[in-house]
Amino acid sequence: MSKMWFCMGKIEIGILVFTDKIKERGLSSDIYNNKKYWGLKSIINDLDKDKYNVNYISECNINKYEYVLLSIISYYDALNYINLAFSNKIKSKLIVGGPYVLNHHVYKDSDSVCLGRGENQINGIMEKTEYSNVIIKTNIKANYRVRELEKFLCIGNLQEKSVGCKAKCFFCQYAWKNKYKAIKEGNYQSSYSAYEDYIQNVDVSKNGRYVTAIDGLTEYSRYKVNKRISNKDIEIKLEEIANNNIRGMLKIYNIIGYPWETKIDFSEFIEIVKKIDIKQKERENKFTLYLTHTHFVPKLLTPMENVLLNIKDFRAEIVEKPVLFTGKFFKVANNIYITSSASAAEEYIVDRVDNDIDLHLIYKIFCNKKYIGLDSKSKINNIKHYFGKYLNGYSGDYNIEYPHKNNLSRRFIEYSS
Repeated sequence: MSKMWFCMGKIEIGILVFTDKIKERGLSSDIYNNKKYWGLKSIINDLDKDKYNVNYISECNINKYEYVLLSIISYYDALNYINLAFSNKIKSKLIVGGPYVLNHHVYKDSDSVCLGRGENQINGIMEKTEYSNVIIKTNIKANYRVRELEKFLCIGNLQEKSVGCKAKCFFCQYAWKNKYKAIKEGNYQSSYSAYEDYIQNVDVSKNGRYVTAIDGLTEYSRYKVNKRISNKDIEIKLEEIANNNIRGMLKIYNIIGYPWETKIDFSEFIEIVKKIDIKQKERENKFTLYLTHTHFVPKLLTPMENVLLNIKDFRAEIVEKPVLFTGKFFKVANNIYITSSASAAEEYIVDRVDNDIDLHLIYKIFCNKKYIGLDSKSKINNIKHYFGKYLNGYSGDYNIEYPHKNNLSRRFIEYSS
């Protein structure tokens, strides 16, 4: 074994930080202090300090390390991994894990792939110990299980308070992948992301900026995906804000592009705002409701994993209406930066790719600079041509009233429900 893998008798382990990126996400420069990387911090903390020494590395020096850990927290990371795997001759043994790792085929060339929670396993993984949630390249088994939380993370002043979500919205992978568990019961408040809470629970009692999610502009869409927020609930919260003369902004995350949507219907939401606004006196400092939209992607392990992806691009409808309403007290505005249907389709396909030919096509197309520079319509045309079978593989109904069943027979990963 090369001497460069050792430091004072210890094995050098690299933590890969992508620098040659196909997709960029909006995290701070000190990304590993982000809450989304608490799991990685826990893994590093678990490493036997007498055996291993940890270094943060990039693609340029990856092959100086026998073992490299890689945390995949998003589709962007997955695409960056695909680009790395096909464009570099990697000699290192990659150990891959993270909340986005479910489709094992994407990471098939990695030495080990961890599904679900990985606390207290890294030393065993390094020694090729067999776990029900870890795929070892040299010893593939018939079935694997996504590991659930066994113990809340506590690293220094970082304390994990809960995982999962009580609400079980039908589109939410985080909720269905993780059974809801909390250190202390009470009103749901995730330690993972503030905007998972319902608008009913947002405490807007003083001036400032707040964030929540409604995940559907109409009551029909919200209830169809089990997001139990009525128009009356929104009305009550807006009335509370107005009556207390709160100054500031409420950033509201919303999902567009559900399979049954053919256009964006702002009218129902605006009518609720108008109903409260008309009762108010003219005020100099208005409160802004800032709608931030993402395109719906059917996610694995959710009740909606098999619904048809809506490939209509809704961005033009958003861009042409930056301001939706200006009243006596409330102002409603759109964040004009929105994920495209092409980006949603890319994520949808990366989630489901199940063979080497299509995986290589993902690299040749999605990681190609010419493709990246195309407009959304041209991208969709390419996606239809090369990956049409993934987009057209389901034509069932969308009345998803059924209880969730983890029917993953088309993949060998089993979710422990």
